[in-house]
Amino acid sequence: MILYMGVTPDKYELPLCVSDTAAELARMYGMTPKAVYSNMHNKQSGRNNGIKFLRIEVEDETES
Repeated sequence: MILYMGVTPDKYELPLCVSDTAAELARMYGMTPKAVYSNMHNKQSGRNNGIKFLRIEVEDETES
């Protein structure tokens, strides 16, 4: 399972929001999905936007 997260742009990377799709995450922050993907692909720090975007793979317990 893939989750998309917006986290604080500091060393702690505390979660600000979590969604199932990058498009949903983009909508929460008034951005385009392309901008979110670009931020993740380029590993941007989020210092200018106040948020860093991450793509997280989570192992689903029901899939065994």
